Amino acid sequence: MPWPGKYLEAPEGFTFQNKIRKRKENIEDGLLPGFYPFPAHQVHPAYRDEATQLVRHHQHDSDGKSFWGTMMKSLFISFMGLMAVDFGLVIAARVREIRTERQSCERDWVLNACFAPVPRMEEECAKLKLCVEMSLEALGLSRVVASGSASILNSFFDEVSLKAFFCGLTKEYFIIYELMMRHATLSDELRAVFYNARDIGYVYLEAQFQKDEIKPCLVKKGAIRSVFAAADDFRDDDSVAGVKVMVVPRLDFEDQPSTSTAKRKQRLRPSPRLFDPTACTQQDLVPHEQSQIFSYKSWRFEYGLQIKIFSERVLSPARQVPPSICSIFMDAKAKGADIDMHSMPIHLFWRFEVGDEVIYRPDQSRGVVASPFDPSSLPPSSKSTFIEVEFENEGRHNVLADNLTKSIILGQYVEVLAGVHSGKKGFVIAQSDALLGICVGANGLDFRVHANSVKLSVPDFRNTEVPWLNTPVKLLSGPFGITQGKVKDVGVTSARSLAITVSLYSGEECTVGYHAVRELLTGKLLLDYQPLKRHQQQFNVEAPWKEVQVTVQSGRFAGRFAIVKNARIDSLGSLRLLLWVTSYNISIEIDHSAVREQM
Repeated sequence: MPWPGKYLEAPEGFTFQNKIRKRKENIEDGLLPGFYPFPAHQVHPAYRDEATQLVRHHQHDSDGKSFWGTMMKSLFISFMGLMAVDFGLVIAARVREIRTERQSCERDWVLNACFAPVPRMEEECAKLKLCVEMSLEALGLSRVVASGSASILNSFFDEVSLKAFFCGLTKEYFIIYELMMRHATLSDELRAVFYNARDIGYVYLEAQFQKDEIKPCLVKKGAIRSVFAAADDFRDDDSVAGVKVMVVPRLDFEDQPSTSTAKRKQRLRPSPRLFDPTACTQQDLVPHEQSQIFSYKSWRFEYGLQIKIFSERVLSPARQVPPSICSIFMDAKAKGADIDMHSMPIHLFWRFEVGDEVIYRPDQSRGVVASPFDPSSLPPSSKSTFIEVEFENEGRHNVLADNLTKSIILGQYVEVLAGVHSGKKGFVIAQSDALLGICVGANGLDFRVHANSVKLSVPDFRNTEVPWLNTPVKLLSGPFGITQGKVKDVGVTSARSLAITVSLYSGEECTVGYHAVRELLTGKLLLDYQPLKRHQQQFNVEAPWKEVQVTVQSGRFAGRFAIVKNARIDSLGSLRLLLWVTSYNISIEIDHSAVREQM
């Protein structure tokens, strides 16, 4: 069916605000203008046969009332059959949806290390905790049952949302029905239609099309295409949660003369730019007490950006923000808008170096970058965003930078390569898709940055707060045994052990191992006396029980004394100890269960 020339126009009083979802199971049957259930729903054969037999038995009945009464009875039996057959399946589907949502929250809980959250992640982790602890009892069985009932009843007409069903099927439904029947591909691929009562004449589509089918299938007037926005949490006076979105407006500032529908369709889409209160019709402009905030007609603008409220479920992160849109956000930020520019996926701040491990998003395959990519070094006329990547067992391929994300995980130490945070280093302590939360000091999350703007690095211990400085200690062994002093420096040797430099009260200095010193007053090991802080974990290299004297319980060296030198976990998950057997002057590796501490 060809695309018609007339676009959908909302009639006066069109206030439908809910989404209508297309029934996927019966695409081949099309949408039914009638309400008889048999063609639209796969009725259980027993109920279908009983209803048909009742109609046939009375089709020659002279009593019209009896015939129509039997017809209504058959429809009622068919309806009850649907309820009996489908109710359990629909309820099970709703329960699975709830469990899937909870599993997603559990995954985010682990990714953001919410079992020991940093101070700035406590609020977000608290929200995730509520989701993780969500149960069917908490949601209410009535909600699940009502949703299931609506889904079963919707099979008579076509699938609609729960709220839409209880509002009643009026002319709004048939307008959407006509829309979905306008084009064969549109009928197959349309997933949802959204209507905003504040924007009369606008219909928003959620659909999946091939690139060559987008142009003839989308309703251009009001269709959401490449809308870039900055989002923040929102909750109104009635505690209705949503997301406050600062949208880059595309508005005609001057009043357009009334024209025909055909001419309106030919009008060019306005270019994106900040709202200019001096360029619009002044009688429709309402300034607010706070500067840079205006209401114009039915819209609200803050710092030149249009303010809208959306459900979090209909929003998704942008893969790329074009430089032109980025400059508009920067202008809004200069006016005072609270926008985090540095976390935006902007190509200008992306860097790929040879050897970087990356993930190809379309199929989640992993590869290694084979050619460097630096947009700042490309000529302005160049639009090349392809990177050569070598995939395992597939060789080298040129892929779009938009489809690549660096393989960065929680706990890794990274350096920012471009942007306002360029040169900063820190640990990844939070992660959401390709957005990383970086901790530089001891105050938790310091800033956010895109994964493609960082590279793996190595901590610089010299710029880190050294633990136990100026702590009074006493030495237990060595040439300066039974002497006292203060800790002057702490380092990590190539053997991954601590080297403690002590300034003795006699004026001399010496460097000893970690187990050769104790805190002066308590006699505790330094780690027991003062545990390492979060940003000092690079000094946490001492193996447990190091320098502890043990007795070997089995094997060739059974009964011999030894000293623990190191500990490790092997590939099978077993704890292995490296011992120095003093009587043989030899090192051995043995399972931890084969030794006992010497008392």
